[in-house]
Amino acid sequence: MTKTGISGPYEVIIGAVNKIAGETCLLMQGYGISRRALGKNTAQIRELIDGKVKDCFVSYGVEDGKLLWLWVSRVVPDDFDGKLINVRPFIIDQAMIEDGVIEKLAEKSREFHKAGKLRVQVGLVGSEKGKRGLYEKHGAKLAYHLLCGKVSDSLKYLSGRKPKLPDGYSLKAIDMEKDLAEYLHVQILALKSDKTCSMYSLSPARIRKVFLKFFNGKPESKSFGVYYAGKITGSCTVSISKRPRRTGLLASMVVIPGHRGKGLSSVLYSAALSWLKSRKVERYAGISSTERVLANVDKMGRKIVVSYLKI
Repeated sequence: MTKTGISGPYEVIIGAVNKIAGETCLLMQGYGISRRALGKNTAQIRELIDGKVKDCFVSYGVEDGKLLWLWVSRVVPDDFDGKLINVRPFIIDQAMIEDGVIEKLAEKSREFHKAGKLRVQVGLVGSEKGKRGLYEKHGAKLAYHLLCGKVSDSLKYLSGRKPKLPDGYSLKAIDMEKDLAEYLHVQILALKSDKTCSMYSLSPARIRKVFLKFFNGKPESKSFGVYYAGKITGSCTVSISKRPRRTGLLASMVVIPGHRGKGLSSVLYSAALSWLKSRKVERYAGISSTERVLANVDKMGRKIVVSYLKI
């Protein structure tokens, strides 16, 4: 554990962490953080500061009542890389970033976890998102964004576009028992064709493993496909998580090359979100780094809740 200029840090650190937690909950759920969650957060931060969580690397700096940085890292499983060093909570003052603190903390994390080759991932939330350019100046790169929106807002935008399939195309729910292999092939073909996609650099075997793990988890989910000449040309998969507050998860939305620019994605989005609405799900979330998706975030009524950077 690294400490700098510490003098009664509990209130300063807990206040900063709870502020960001509240901002995140407001964006994701439309509600502020609950008293119960605040109490749980406070207890967890005290344990971290006191060094009671042995698998975490904890570093913080407090000077004259101001939090200079807070860095809590642990090694966690990751669908993309197998494992990574996840940093949460994560707060760094702008002046500290410019002084190169982030590079030093990443190095110390790898030393602590004895994981010199693992990727370090940080999540920017709240006011921290505005510092993304500065982090990237110091070597960080975008992994992906966590996006959240209201099902009703996105459906309103889509209905205004009046999405319609071109002649020869049809929409139907995908029978995963029958068409799983074709579905996986479409995911690989689409994701490997866009360099801005967060899964672009993954091997076909890893992409297949990610989706098989998702379906083997037996979530309450639905997959829709657009078919042309009997073959899947695009698909959208959504599921429902009971926590927090029955949130929809947009697990995948792809259209393969050669069939893009025809409005297929709007039809797929409409079908998937209408299914969530029928299940009384009001909000949904998903991750993306794809330029085409990010270009329509505001139009769809979605917000960037967390920007994940890799170091």
